[in-house]
Amino acid sequence: MSSIEQEKEELKKKLKEIVKQLKGLYIVFEGADGVGKTTLAKIFAQLIGADFTYEPFGVKGEGHEVCETLREFCLSAKYKPVVNWRAREYMMLANRAVSTKEIAEKIEQGKTVVQDRSLISGMTFAKVASGMSFNKWWRTASEAFWIFPEIVINVVNEETKIVAKGDDIYDHEKASFHKKIKQTFPDAIEFLNHKKPLKHMVFSNDFGKSPNENAMILAEAIVKDLLR
Repeated sequence: MSSIEQEKEELKKKLKEIVKQLKGLYIVFEGADGVGKTTLAKIFAQLIGADFTYEPFGVKGEGHEVCETLREFCLSAKYKPVVNWRAREYMMLANRAVSTKEIAEKIEQGKTVVQDRSLISGMTFAKVASGMSFNKWWRTASEAFWIFPEIVINVVNEETKIVAKGDDIYDHEKASFHKKIKQTFPDAIEFLNHKKPLKHMVFSNDFGKSPNENAMILAEAIVKDLLR
């Protein structure tokens, strides 16, 4: 067996062990726009054989029909003048209730679920956009609207530049808004950690490496640093 083939075999064995240790977990990826978390989360889910899902709003055209309608009202810039932040937050919570039920069912079946964004994004964006405190958000939400993730990955990348890329109201916010979002994620994670201890880590997404390489590095880091 050549050295390359040997490396591949060792990688397969390592991956098999990682998959076994991550089975049945709810893992969420958080972070500011543009850090590469969606691509990383998708590749990571494929790597460990998990079900991948977007935070209830997710990407337009790839969600539940009800969620798509609510997404349009909440995030489309054309509705911004007529939908205030309080109404938007309640619609977001209603939207979250749909996906929470589906995620809970998958976890009960022993499946691993990887999600791009979660209640942590909800808390973070609500605070920066409307000034809603974490405590107020917590009182507004109920357990019907979310479930605690077992593992939270806060994805960062210093090379990221935020640019307007679509119809989303957040796409057209100033750079200062996105800077506050980035700074607020750790606070939201820490707030939840006081409610119920979370296994969480900051992962620096290296754009100099392939998504597959980053996903494998992350998988190894989770097993080494969070599950032991």
